[in-house]
Amino acid sequence: MEIHCLDVGNGDCTLVISSAGTPMLIDSGWGDTAPVVRSYLLSQGVDDLDYHIATHYHADHIGGIVELVDMGVEIDEAAYDRGWSYSTLTYSNYVVAVGNRRTTIEEGDVIDLGGGVVSLCVSLNGAGYLSPPFTDPPHDENALSIINVLSYREFDLYVAGDLLWYIEDIIANDVGDVEVYQADHHGYGNASSSYFLHRIVPEVSVISGDDPDPEVVARLDSLSDVYITGEVGTVVIETDGYAYSVNESNWYECDGLTDITVSVNPIAGVHLAPGDSLKFRVSLLNHTGTSQTFYVGTKAAIPGGTLTDWLIGPTRITLGSGEVIDADLGHKIPAAAPVGSYEYRAYVGTPPDNVIDVDGFNFRVTAER
Repeated sequence: MEIHCLDVGNGDCTLVISSAGTPMLIDSGWGDTAPVVRSYLLSQGVDDLDYHIATHYHADHIGGIVELVDMGVEIDEAAYDRGWSYSTLTYSNYVVAVGNRRTTIEEGDVIDLGGGVVSLCVSLNGAGYLSPPFTDPPHDENALSIINVLSYREFDLYVAGDLLWYIEDIIANDVGDVEVYQADHHGYGNASSSYFLHRIVPEVSVISGDDPDPEVVARLDSLSDVYITGEVGTVVIETDGYAYSVNESNWYECDGLTDITVSVNPIAGVHLAPGDSLKFRVSLLNHTGTSQTFYVGTKAAIPGGTLTDWLIGPTRITLGSGEVIDADLGHKIPAAAPVGSYEYRAYVGTPPDNVIDVDGFNFRVTAER
């Protein structure tokens, strides 16, 4: 599965492409950023959308879909929103744009994107804390945002538009642990409460915007790795449901499936020249009470972040309960290896394309010994 948190200024636009290839857009940014979004969709091979979710009715979340439809993007299945209404021209244009695909989502609804990827509506319209009418006024439109948790195997992503702290605290236990938190309300100070964050315990936080509150950034940074689109541009997350990468270089493992662990460490120098040998030890441990069969293999991330094909394996291995295997291995640095920083990685999985643990170390190739 791929998740693309697009850089649309202080707006939100998240493209999800499921493992079955189903495209869904959660929010669509401002109207004037629609050409950027359209170009990006095409670059990912997405001509039309199967689904669109409007978390709420502010222009920085729904303005883009109005323009995208005008550019010829079709919504083939459903355009989900929170129902009710909103008294702005952008909202009126949105209603016309999505037409008969408009569908009111309800708490507990699940959107099946295929390939094991599902999007759950945890809650919306104030999560029972606010009373009808669900309009602005009497309520702040941000507080009415749809709360989505996108799941694939052991991986969970939280996306809830501009949800505010007092609704976050109510739904925290319903959300549970997530791997990735798309920060509510662009990282502003009226969201991402400490109570909420300590219950969803994200490993990675993505802020869509360019002027987050420094206190919120510090709060997120104390719990997770933080990526801000206004600083790094579009953030791309790829996952097989057991491990995931951010922008092709930083790897994380998902909670919930770490019964087999791998570690890889250098046993000689890590500043090497072409012709030198990179030497390392791969260690595997079965934490379970039963024998386990799995696969192990290695790859390297070359300068620029591109991953090589498998360098070792994947090789099928069986470990008994509590058993540890250590293997001292090595590679000769090719004569054509580019100068720069590398990362050597070891993976275990069941089967080989489903990663359940990954470890790595950095080394550097220099021009001369």
